[in-house]
Amino acid sequence: MNLFFNLVIFIFGLLIGSFLNCLIYRLEKKENFLKGRSYCPHCHHQLNWSDLIPILSFIFLKGKCRYCKKKISWQYPLVEITTGLLFLSLFIVHCSLFIYIIACFLIIIFVILGAIFITPFLFKRSKEGKKSWDKFSLKLPILGEFYKKVSLTRFSENLSVLISAGLPITSALEITKSIIGNDVYEKIVAETGERVARGETISSVFLRYPEVIPAFVTQMISTGEKTGRLEDTLMDVVNFYKAEIDRTINNLTSILEPILLLVLGIGVGIMVISLFLPLFSIGLGGMEGM
Repeated sequence: MNLFFNLVIFIFGLLIGSFLNCLIYRLEKKENFLKGRSYCPHCHHQLNWSDLIPILSFIFLKGKCRYCKKKISWQYPLVEITTGLLFLSLFIVHCSLFIYIIACFLIIIFVILGAIFITPFLFKRSKEGKKSWDKFSLKLPILGEFYKKVSLTRFSENLSVLISAGLPITSALEITKSIIGNDVYEKIVAETGERVARGETISSVFLRYPEVIPAFVTQMISTGEKTGRLEDTLMDVVNFYKAEIDRTINNLTSILEPILLLVLGIGVGIMVISLFLPLFSIGLGGMEGM
């Protein structure tokens, strides 16, 4: 049983070492380590999962890239082995504290992931829960504006495609309503379809909801309605918001990078201190005995 736990801890350390290799390389190149798959530093070919198994991939590939056959730096297996041995040593020397640190680390990760992914999923399981979440999500700081842009991009893109295909505006709005994915916007589009059928314009309905539909979108739609090129102005909205969405994602990952580095640094620091603290205690005890 001890051998099994030792092996699990060693493999966990190898995985952390593999992540550190990615971190070291991308920070040196000033690249975002949260986005994009790993690639060969020589030929820049994206690597498969089988190329990224700590230690084993290096051995099976004989220290060369599978695609360009150039040599892989020994830094990668050395960092992985060192980290694996560090974790194993810490586990053997100070088992209880190590398990406590790992447990706390995993709990923090699960809480963060739960808040980001699981909470919306649980809300959306019921119809009323989905309505509440859709309304609440648009009021979130930072993420609220992001969700608005995503919903408006879906609306504009799908409506533009349907109008270009020759569908009547009321039919296009009815179809678009079911694609948006947010209850707040679905209700607005449903009301828009009813009012357009009575002779009103899309922009006149959107003017009633400035809290969720920016003036930019309303003005662009109004311009398209007046010029008879609604599908083109809608695609302009799509292109603008897609660029905004990409910029928001890049900003969020830029914020997360230093936070992850700080958490990782604190975790590694605690582990190193926990490993050497007993050794210092033994040394001090020996000096006092002298």
